[in-house]
Amino acid sequence: MTITPIHIPDEWDDNDILLFEEFCTFIRTRPRTVRCWRVEGRGPCWWRFNGNGRLYTTVAEPAGSCGRAADPRHSCLPMSSCIRC
Repeated sequence: MTITPIHIPDEWDDNDILLFEEFCTFIRTRPRTVRCWRVEGRGPCWWRFNGNGRLYTTVAEPAGSCGRAADPRHSCLPMSSCIRC
C-alpha cells in the first residue's frame, strides 16, 4: 500500500470555502469519520451559513493542519480543536 500525501493546490486562496462534503472528498475520508472528529473536537473549525444549514470551513483551516510548507514530514491529519456551528 502506498500512502500519497495530500497537497493543497497553490492556486487555492486561504479564504476559499470548502463545504463539508468537499472537505471529505479532498482528504479522502468518509463523512462519517469526519463527523466523529467534529464531535470529538478534532479537525478544522466549522461554521454554518447564517447560523444554520450546511457546514463549511475555509481552505486555511485544513491548511493549518496539512501545511503548505515544503516539509515532507508534515502530516495531513486534521488536529485543531475548534468547532463553531
